[in-house]
Amino acid sequence: MRVQAIFPQFGSKRFVSYTYILLMEQLAAQGADVTAWFPACSAEARRPFTREVIPPWAWPIARRFDRSQKPTRALLETAYLSALKPGDLSYVWPMLQWPNFSPRFYEKVKKRGNTLVIELANCLTPTRRRCIEEGFTHMGWPIHHLIDETQMETEREMCRQADHIFCPSPWVAKSVTDEGIPESKIVRSSYGWDPHRFKGATRSLEHINGPTFLFVGWLDIRKGAPMLLNAWAKAGIKGRLVMAGKLESPVDVRCSDLLSRPDVIHIPYTNDIASVYRSSDIFIFPTLEEGSPLAVYEAMGNGLPVIVSPMGAGEVVRDGKEGMIINPFDENALIAAMQRLAKDVELREAMAAAGRVRASDYTWDETGSRRMDQWKAIASD
Repeated sequence: MRVQAIFPQFGSKRFVSYTYILLMEQLAAQGADVTAWFPACSAEARRPFTREVIPPWAWPIARRFDRSQKPTRALLETAYLSALKPGDLSYVWPMLQWPNFSPRFYEKVKKRGNTLVIELANCLTPTRRRCIEEGFTHMGWPIHHLIDETQMETEREMCRQADHIFCPSPWVAKSVTDEGIPESKIVRSSYGWDPHRFKGATRSLEHINGPTFLFVGWLDIRKGAPMLLNAWAKAGIKGRLVMAGKLESPVDVRCSDLLSRPDVIHIPYTNDIASVYRSSDIFIFPTLEEGSPLAVYEAMGNGLPVIVSPMGAGEVVRDGKEGMIINPFDENALIAAMQRLAKDVELREAMAAAGRVRASDYTWDETGSRRMDQWKAIASD
């Protein structure tokens, strides 16, 4: 089985590009002949099976002079199509709401007769837009996003062209069928986590008298950050809220007073997120839109009970077992969940134990094994 994969953005050990690399590593380890294309990638992301069309030093220059990245994308698409051979499985990772592949790229793959497999790391943009707009409306803020009808129709056409669509959560799958795409195209899957990343015992934060709640992700409306900050301010919990991730507009301005509270700690970025997990007692993630929540897998694997939205739960969290699933727009429910876990140490420990067991089924090794079975089924289709 030969898989030719392509990703439209710079490859690194961060964010979605690293998930792409890890899944390709799993396929390669299990005997598949894989090639993973990038426009460029960092040294730490480079593998024997990766291919690039420009050197890494040229990537910042290309971005500076053309934010659309059309020339670089054209080079990438041309190189990829030239390498695509009859019988290859074409595995495309579109980055939704980012500079992406040209609409005709998918047509060109299909005209060659190759099986086209799409990976959706997040919900399609019609669902993303709805969730974001609901978030702004809930907060009473002016709606602001960059999703337009042209982009949404491009994604719909991409899904129409696809033979198979990997959906790493039930919510991603629903975002596809909501656009009239047949259920028969959907391959239900998940992502995973790497236990080896979390070996050690160091803690990045000093111990306090009271629980530490941890949020990991972009501090923006889509991840539910302002809803969490508002709820925390009203919960009256003697403890602290740690928010690890990049602070985005308009949360930075509109929530500046909440972020400056003495019981709120913001960590913009860290290379040692493992020590942050070890410094925490409860993971909280009221995200409005999500693909497959990697931070939730990691939190459970590190023995943290979780408070998550339905999107944040994905397919891994079961309400009342590994954690609590709440409506991110229900402030009272969010406050009650935080207060309950803050007080009930026995419940926290039970959920933490269940989470460790559950997370063991979602390591990258386990996920990769399931993925390989799915790829074999695709290849034989």
